[in-house]
Amino acid sequence: MGTTSETHKGTVTLIDTCLLIRALEREDAAANLAISQAQHDGRAVVNLVILAEICAGSGVPEEVSTAVRSLGVQIVEMPEAIAPICGRAFSLCLERRSKQTPFRTSKTPLPDFFIGAHAQVMGWQIATSDTDRFKTYFPEVNLICVAG
Repeated sequence: MGTTSETHKGTVTLIDTCLLIRALEREDAAANLAISQAQHDGRAVVNLVILAEICAGSGVPEEVSTAVRSLGVQIVEMPEAIAPICGRAFSLCLERRSKQTPFRTSKTPLPDFFIGAHAQVMGWQIATSDTDRFKTYFPEVNLICVAG
């Protein structure tokens, strides 16, 4: 549950937005090492949600795909099967939040819910430095926790 210290050849690792930003913008050693390790163990990938998050923060969004690929990270499509898993996890989050705060919250799932559901459906692990939401709502997904 949660984390794993063992990886196997052929493993696919979904690189979370926070690590990709660190690798692209700061040439962060820990983020780059996590990406390299994912490539060594199998494949390092991002989905379209992660790509869109990076584009939103980029001064030149049209160049983001090229920059991501230059790190050796593949861009993959997302299957339809993630939708109900994402929706259920986010509904649980909304239910928990409504008990903690009287303020209205968005009914639109946050990116981490799409990312977590994608990893769960595909049987992939996630490399991230922001583990709390993934641990809470996708406990069966293996996490590679990268300090940051």
